[in-house]
Amino acid sequence: MTSFDTLGLSERALEAVGLLGYAEPTPVQEQAIPLALGGRDLIAAAKTGTGKTAAFGIPVIELCEGGGKKPQALILSPTRELSIQIAEELNSLKGKRKLRIAPFYGGQMIEIQLQRLRDGIDVRPEELYAYAKATGKLCQTAAVNVSDYYAYFSAARAEYDAVIHFTISSDMSGCYQNACIAAREFTNVYPVDARNLSTGIGHLVLDAAEMAAQGMDAADIAAALEKKREKLDVSFVLDTLDYLVRGGRCSSLAALSANFLHLKPCIEVKDGKMGVGRKYRGKLEKCYVQYIEDRLKGRDDIDCHRIFITDSGISDETKAMLERVVRACQPFEEVYHTQAGCTVSNHCGPGCMGILYYHK
Repeated sequence: MTSFDTLGLSERALEAVGLLGYAEPTPVQEQAIPLALGGRDLIAAAKTGTGKTAAFGIPVIELCEGGGKKPQALILSPTRELSIQIAEELNSLKGKRKLRIAPFYGGQMIEIQLQRLRDGIDVRPEELYAYAKATGKLCQTAAVNVSDYYAYFSAARAEYDAVIHFTISSDMSGCYQNACIAAREFTNVYPVDARNLSTGIGHLVLDAAEMAAQGMDAADIAAALEKKREKLDVSFVLDTLDYLVRGGRCSSLAALSANFLHLKPCIEVKDGKMGVGRKYRGKLEKCYVQYIEDRLKGRDDIDCHRIFITDSGISDETKAMLERVVRACQPFEEVYHTQAGCTVSNHCGPGCMGILYYHK
């Protein structure tokens, strides 16, 4: 009886297959996977339910390099439903590989789909760090302009009754102002100044979805979240201030002092602005633990429904350790791990980690 470990798959692929409960390959998988891994062109035909997606998906994933700058594989399917299904299965099959897999199809706003390419597929944070190391410069970031917002809102209003759009704090970017200008041309488009960044905005988005599911209208949702945003606690620890210096958000003298003393500063977002909180000293993982305990331990004013642990690139082992520390401090119902997008990563640098939650 043939098993997957006889098909020339890597340990990572075998682990992913095992986690999905695949005991042995189907006939089409047994024949197709070795040929595809060997670089052969092939045509395969098999009945529905015989594992054709895995037959081509496993070798496609094996042959892709994580972190590639350009799309590495294109899969064409005849229907939207099948595109979504294939993307979901490949995301399961990739296991721990750092690949971004996204479906593109008709019947959905093209701007939303293009955003998947703009943030994380065309450019990954690791590539930003490599560029900064090689050149001593940061990639340039810019606010979304009015024209792009107009196109985005126009497409959204053509498909939906109303739009609620969250922007990074207006004290950090011109996005909110530009969104408001574009929104004047539409009815039922509500820009909301999140007054924070990263997954602080993620909290508001999840809350908006819950309110919409309860039947609230868009105007009331926007108004409610403009009040609720004040309860967000958003902060993060930096491994180095060098990236903030290059981006003009910190003085070189402050960075020199912090680096000389091996300090890891905590950056807090208050009233829509970033400021320096406590400074930690020592190895980075130890600083992470001290930071989490300082923010959470022994507190009775924390809403324990949901927390985000967001980072700009840390190991899976460190993520697991951080979640254990968080849960030891507070009984959160939901703990989400997310990687910071390219804009935040570009300005904060590698090793940045933050916890984001609500106060009661």
